Amino acid sequence: MFQLFCNTTLVRYKIGKEKLQRAVVKHPLKVHAWGAFCARGIMRFHCFTENMNGKLYQDILTKNLFTSTTRILERRWTF
Repeated sequence: MFQLFCNTTLVRYKIGKEKLQRAVVKHPLKVHAWGAFCARGIMRFHCFTENMNGKLYQDILTKNLFTSTTRILERRWTF
């Protein structure tokens, strides 16, 4: 997971000085990455912004893992 906006910056203020405030995105956009590799090569890489659920995971495996594995390992693999 890659977080695009960082809101964990530490700021120090001198005593008696007014603290500055700035708007921060409460739930920033996140980009998730899925990838796989084996001894014979690298599988496809997939990025997505949705929340992971069972249906999305099945789609990622179907579109990326199974096609890449068949290409690299032919029919000599099990899942």
